[in-house]
Amino acid sequence: MKQCYVCGRKIKDNEFHYNVGPDRFVCDNDNCFNIYFWDDLAARMTHNIWHEYAIIDKKVYQIGSDDDEPRGFDGKYWAIQFNDGTYVETHSLWYKGELPDWLQDNFKDNAKFIAH
Repeated sequence: MKQCYVCGRKIKDNEFHYNVGPDRFVCDNDNCFNIYFWDDLAARMTHNIWHEYAIIDKKVYQIGSDDDEPRGFDGKYWAIQFNDGTYVETHSLWYKGELPDWLQDNFKDNAKFIAH
């Protein structure tokens, strides 16, 4: 029997669930999926050496490739200045959501949008 790795609840075979990795499952509880989503994203944002994630006004954005199909924000142009001076332009920016309170101590704003 499957088990939610967030809350530990046993998941019956006929119940809806998310398969989030090899032998890793999340039940259909919205809170469990939210915790999984942000825990997984936080792990990826921890080593943001390629400036893939911008946190602006406590909102998380993922910078995609201009080769993405579809493109984030329907291909609108974005210019972003990271706090370390790195400048990024993209036509594929993906909004991930507002940083939850429980992660705000670990992740601070690291960029800003540049007017164009």
